[in-house]
Amino acid sequence: GFRDMLRLRYNVVAELRANRGIYDLAKMAKYATAFSHGRVRGLRPLIDDPYMVFAAEWMAERLDCQVVMLVRHPAGIVSSLARIGTGWSDNLPDIAAQPELVRDLLAPYAEELERAAREPLEPIAHGALLWKVIHAGIQHQVEHNPRFVVVRYEDLATDPMNEFRALYSRLEGLSFNEAAQDAV
Repeated sequence: GFRDMLRLRYNVVAELRANRGIYDLAKMAKYATAFSHGRVRGLRPLIDDPYMVFAAEWMAERLDCQVVMLVRHPAGIVSSLARIGTGWSDNLPDIAAQPELVRDLLAPYAEELERAAREPLEPIAHGALLWKVIHAGIQHQVEHNPRFVVVRYEDLATDPMNEFRALYSRLEGLSFNEAAQDAV
């Protein structure tokens, strides 16, 4: 599935099996169109997922992905999560339920994760712990993978043109051309 995604190959048959209603069909049409459009234009996929940090080494080793870790100040993360509400509050129990992940990357937070899995934390404590475990994963993987690129969100927001130009220069196969400048 990941190989297909990275080749911008959308598996319509598999998606049809998983569809449960009209909304799912509309979403499938949107994604199938976007994948086809991207493939025809020669675009590169971008996986934007805060939990992918825990699989970054796997993605780099097995699928030859270039990894960019976008880090953000903890106050920004916590305030965003507090604003969103409790719809995201199941992430710590999901993380705690992965013993290899906790053992390999998050051992210093094992007790806190266990406690959060048993009883929900209030939003600020939850956001703070989530930030700590994500950034522990980032730190561990960047230490072991010098090719991984780390970029601060606040730097991109403050000086987007120069920071994206610098980011593009660190990635293989990208040029900060006029189209990229227009997108920024």
